[in-house]
Amino acid sequence: MHKNTSDKNLPIFILMATYNGAKYLGAQIASIKAQTLAHWFLLVRDDGSTDGTVALLKHFAEHDSRILLIDDALGTLGAAQNFGQLMKQALALSGSYFAFSDQDDVWNPNKLERQFKRLLQLETQYSEDTPILIHSDLTVVSEKLDVICSSFMSYQGIRNPATPAPTTVIFQNHIVGCTLLGNKALLEKATPLPPDTYMHDWWLGLFTAFFGITEFIPQSLVAYRQHSTNQVGAGGIRWLLKPTTWYRIALKLNRLLDCSISQSQELLKHSNYQEPRCKPMIPTTSLQDFAKLSDYRLAKRITTTLKHKIHCQNGVLTAFLYVQIACFPLLQRYNRKGARK
Repeated sequence: MHKNTSDKNLPIFILMATYNGAKYLGAQIASIKAQTLAHWFLLVRDDGSTDGTVALLKHFAEHDSRILLIDDALGTLGAAQNFGQLMKQALALSGSYFAFSDQDDVWNPNKLERQFKRLLQLETQYSEDTPILIHSDLTVVSEKLDVICSSFMSYQGIRNPATPAPTTVIFQNHIVGCTLLGNKALLEKATPLPPDTYMHDWWLGLFTAFFGITEFIPQSLVAYRQHSTNQVGAGGIRWLLKPTTWYRIALKLNRLLDCSISQSQELLKHSNYQEPRCKPMIPTTSLQDFAKLSDYRLAKRITTTLKHKIHCQNGVLTAFLYVQIACFPLLQRYNRKGARK
């Protein structure tokens, strides 16, 4: 039976993870309430805010029965696992479709409706059992919502967000979580998040790259607000000119490499009991070899990376990636030593 966007039995669960977001929270919730597709539930989990965020959320929940504040007494989990816990909650509530929301952005009024219509078309084409993820571009804006750049993807130097080179997906996330809409098959199969997940949206992007369908809408559907307390920000090319940038990049890439290897290993575990519904975007052999990268000696680490053309879409970051791969055992020992202090 073909579904339509007016089907009252198919709400979209919007998952919002908050942390000290009181300053901009009202604008984001207002943009959700202004959606042209109104059949949704907003599940919010706070990660230990101290700025009045929780009181504000309780106020919104008291005035709109679609807003549900999750109190699970699990404490502070961090951004990725905060969203991961919300995914579990959506599953427990039998959610059929889900979207992620940041606490400080502003959605276009037709964001949900446009994505949902396309998602239903893809489910008709591929089946409801196929994990499907839809994401879009964003407009990068200032604290006051002044436009900085009309395209986040361009701002970040991501040249092919719709059709990224398969092996860039292993090491570089192309999906911005606050634009993501997914179906129940994705929610069921990709939950729970692995413990070493770098970010929730990257894990889901990896999952659909191997087991399902990923589709990119090139138009901006979200105003992506930049401010001093962003958990994840849009750096842009100008960020590379700052004096501390290169050290921060090195630290970030070290963690990215570590997490990307762990995520590849977790994805292979899923492949033991789930058959890809479509031809995988990521070649299985590339995933298998990359998952064992930390076990290889220097020469094999480099030749394996070159063989599978694992890289970033940014040439500078690719160069740093290869330095990280060459120094991986040394960096791991440094990390473990630092962890013991």
